[in-house]
Amino acid sequence: MADINVNDRYSLYLKYAAIVLVVVLIAVRFLRLDCDPPLFFAGYTQAHLTDPYHLTFHARNAVLFNDWNPFDFHRWDVFKYSLVSGVSYILFSIFGVSRVVANLSGLLLNLGGIFLFAMGVGIGRTRREALITAILLLLNSILVFYGRLPFLENGLIFLCGLSFFIFIRYYKTSWGLITTGALITLAALSGKLFGFILLAPVIVCLFYFYHRRAIIPSIQVLIGTAGMILVYTFAFYGGDFGIMTGYFGEQTLGMYGVPASFQSPLVFFSALLSFGSDTGFFRFAPFYTLAAFMGLILFYLIVPKRSENRDQNIVMLFSITWGVVGFLSLGLVNYRPLRYDTFLYFPLSAMAAYALTRYGGSNVIFRSKPLWLVPL
Repeated sequence: MADINVNDRYSLYLKYAAIVLVVVLIAVRFLRLDCDPPLFFAGYTQAHLTDPYHLTFHARNAVLFNDWNPFDFHRWDVFKYSLVSGVSYILFSIFGVSRVVANLSGLLLNLGGIFLFAMGVGIGRTRREALITAILLLLNSILVFYGRLPFLENGLIFLCGLSFFIFIRYYKTSWGLITTGALITLAALSGKLFGFILLAPVIVCLFYFYHRRAIIPSIQVLIGTAGMILVYTFAFYGGDFGIMTGYFGEQTLGMYGVPASFQSPLVFFSALLSFGSDTGFFRFAPFYTLAAFMGLILFYLIVPKRSENRDQNIVMLFSITWGVVGFLSLGLVNYRPLRYDTFLYFPLSAMAAYALTRYGGSNVIFRSKPLWLVPL
């Protein structure tokens, strides 16, 4: 009994220490928002002081001049209707226009996305994994760097975290699936277009859970997606869809051309292999990639095949599909700056947290898998 009490006390101390660490990491994010970003990632990316404040330009004009577009120049109206722009307008209206407040909009969306994602992990897995996931995301240097600037990626992160949370919590309900599809559309159109990647893990999880009965739930997700596309475009662009389609066409193929990875199988695999090095994905977060790979292997070795345990596997299956499809999609395009990696660290953090809490599963591996797999 004494041993049990000691162990319980030790676990309690660890939990308190982890909570204190989370609070400290959050507080550090708010320090000196007026500072220029450091040159940690010189050579891997640029636009730290141009793109983010370009995205808050319309909100600034609306507050200062009561006109979102005083020059009647509509080329960048897509930025006007982004989530970052909307949050910036609210904060500018309350606290006034400044660079600090502009940075605060990106920071709040970044932190909101982190905690929504961690809450989803806690619902589907355990609170311990949720806490580890949050700590890993708060410690990530790339997320810290870009989380202090009002990039579109922070709006994407928030809406992806919200989509993940809603799906994990309500994927057994029709309204939850429709809402998930609608949120994925918002992530893509008011964040970054590759937010549509989240449709892949949603559909995979539905087929894993429902098998042949997954057609109807999948259609419900797609109804939400298509419905929000119509609502969003009519609400913000009226009959002038050319502004939106022209911008997205320029950003996908117009500016950077058809992906060179489609030229031949050799270029295809070369693009995938070079993604981790060209963008700094492996260099700046090696722990993430290694721990996530361990989580992938352990999930295969430990995951139960019985149908009654499917609920417990949805988070990992969602994260693995998100990570794999996201890596393949972003790795094949011609333009892939460092900030795109922020989208991938979320599923990797859940996979890493899974690996870090599987220390008690060795006997399960020995019982259910061939011995030659154990070294993995």
